[in-house]
Amino acid sequence: LPLMDRFNAQDLGNTAWACAKADKCDARLFQRIEAQCCRTLHRFEPQNISNVVWSFATAGIPAPNLFRAVADGIVEDGRRNSHRWRRFNAQAFANLVWAYATVKHDHPQMFDVIEHAAIQCFDQFDPQNLANFAWAYATVERASPQLFGALAQALLPRLDDFIAEGLSSTAWAYAKAGIQAPALFEAIAECAQAKIAGFNNQALANIAGAFSTAEVIAPTLFDQIAIWSISRLDEMNPQDLSNLCYAFSSAHRAAPRLFDGIAE
Repeated sequence: LPLMDRFNAQDLGNTAWACAKADKCDARLFQRIEAQCCRTLHRFEPQNISNVVWSFATAGIPAPNLFRAVADGIVEDGRRNSHRWRRFNAQAFANLVWAYATVKHDHPQMFDVIEHAAIQCFDQFDPQNLANFAWAYATVERASPQLFGALAQALLPRLDDFIAEGLSSTAWAYAKAGIQAPALFEAIAECAQAKIAGFNNQALANIAGAFSTAEVIAPTLFDQIAIWSISRLDEMNPQDLSNLCYAFSSAHRAAPRLFDGIAE
């Protein structure tokens, strides 16, 4: 802690990232990191910025002053098309919006400037970046039809590369946003059926909930979800079980063995 005043942007970003990854989240250390970041933010590169906010969000440590300062700086950079702004990449954009959505720190101007920039480079996003980006904008309720239309075009040819949680969170994002995307939901259903064994309990409940909320009919997917859920009922927590019941009921999908198993 006494040496914190000597830390540069990379030192601060790496320290926060390492502590968050290792789940060593000392509040006093993060407070000092926040203070030093706020003092030296003008020297940060895009990767330093995204690493720091991602780390605070992952650690679950509120840092409103830091998040406000970062967002204000991004808005200024974006509007001026500064040299630093032109160095932001897909990973930085995705980590930023994920972090802000995770800590529930909404900054409309920042989300707007990132949206306009990201739409131009969705082809550079990897599957996790795309899933996190969709989840973040749906979570802060800033999912415009233009943004989610462009996202859908980027998502469709990449879905085979998604892991189960990515498919589930993407479906949830579109359902939460209320964006109609029938071709995307159809493709997600096909991929989810092929990868159903890789879904954990929460992902099974979430994707069922997403399809029922979006009012998308996917009988084969729901049949697969029911089969796999029945084999895991003893492992599921009450929230997952409740979400499954609600999803199947809302979708008007009969699953007597599933409901009998839950009742027992």
